[in-house]
Amino acid sequence: GDREAQKKTIAGLADAGYDSDKFVEGSVASVLDFGAFVRFDTSQLAEGVEGELDGLVHISALQAGRTNAVSDVVSVGDTVKIRVKNLDVDGGKVGLSMISKEDEPKPRERKGGNRNQRWSPDEMGASDWADTMKDLEQPQFVNGPFVIQR
Repeated sequence: GDREAQKKTIAGLADAGYDSDKFVEGSVASVLDFGAFVRFDTSQLAEGVEGELDGLVHISALQAGRTNAVSDVVSVGDTVKIRVKNLDVDGGKVGLSMISKEDEPKPRERKGGNRNQRWSPDEMGASDWADTMKDLEQPQFVNGPFVIQR
């Protein structure tokens, strides 16, 4: 529906506070390859908050364990139990889940603790690689004519 109205409802829900462990009923509005959008009434989560919200249940949050296809679990029009995982007030987005916090997959940890670093320092090799290369004997390359006789 109306994005501005949805943002106001999200802000109202965030201000009122909500229990991220509480499951409420919602209706599947659409199904995509990466998840399902579910519409739910916010009055089920907090007093004084009215309006409906659409939120995304990512494919990884449809059921405990691996899900091959969203359509294997839900279809448009299905009534499902969901819980609000997070609210992005500025972005106007609602993250939903159909599984409990305990059953949620843990975020993958990166080696070295830095999200932007793919490999640990041990896997990267010598940090002084440039100095090491100077010590190696390098072949001399010379450009010259190359003649082929036919």
